[in-house]
Amino acid sequence: MSDARHATRKNSRQSDVIFLGDRTHKCLYKSCVTKDDDNCTQRHEMIGVRRFYEWADENVVPVAIHAHDRNASVNKFLREERPHTRNSNDTWHVTKQIGKEVKKITSGAQRNHGRTWHMDLSDKGASIKTHIYWSMKHAKAYISEQGDNEETRLEARHLLRQRLDNIVNHYQNDHIGCHGTSRCQTDDYEPSFRVIESPIAVQLLTDFIRRSVVYRQPDDYIDCKDTHYVESYNNVVLVYTNKRVAFGNSRYKLRSDMACLDWNENVDRPATSVRRQRNIRANQRELNVRNLPRKTSVWKQNVWRALMRTIFAD
Repeated sequence: MSDARHATRKNSRQSDVIFLGDRTHKCLYKSCVTKDDDNCTQRHEMIGVRRFYEWADENVVPVAIHAHDRNASVNKFLREERPHTRNSNDTWHVTKQIGKEVKKITSGAQRNHGRTWHMDLSDKGASIKTHIYWSMKHAKAYISEQGDNEETRLEARHLLRQRLDNIVNHYQNDHIGCHGTSRCQTDDYEPSFRVIESPIAVQLLTDFIRRSVVYRQPDDYIDCKDTHYVESYNNVVLVYTNKRVAFGNSRYKLRSDMACLDWNENVDRPATSVRRQRNIRANQRELNVRNLPRKTSVWKQNVWRALMRTIFAD
């Protein structure tokens, strides 16, 4: 999984492009791209991606799936130049964008009611996003059960679109196509939402789902990969490189390398205990919060010893 992080808030001189392992979550490779490489900050991520694959080829590191936050240049690069590496776009970013766009059909000016939005859809903004995310997870589970091959992936792509189309039927209180383990199939289900009765609302919702990037490009989402570990890494980097401070290239690279060592030593350290905590933003959801021990800093001692060995080589 990869992402680019700009060193400052505007017109950043440096950018970190980092690559984490999918299972270990350790930083495998990090490239610090500066304006000396390219004056356009927005092109820094693509430069870092090319450097990573050059390093991977030299060290014979095969990459099966590359997950990122839907950078169009990276999508094109993987599609055209890395045919043996599957592209996967981050699920959180796409559902976040869908959550913003769905407001256009669930609310609006009264004069546009029945044209761009409809009252029958007004209570379904958050649940539509949940349905889309669940559909992606179900496609991933299908691949895991049936085995990862071209035939299975073709079927998973069809299944993902089928689940997305079924969202409209579900809100019309038609649950024939819903998954067998869902609550509307197993319980005496009473819909808590407004049942869609207007054909205009049906058409608005259908068009919205089929315009979504998940429906149009299902291959990028059937693996249902997320990059939240990369976002956590970016938070660790902030300890060493404040976005309000402009560093020189050498000083920034030094601090960025320190953050990488810190992350690799402490990522996924075992928790001392786990507590249940209700999510403030979603009262109906409880989260398992891991109580972590204090971070260690053995890497500092290792750096110091390496420096001393360099100075006092004899």
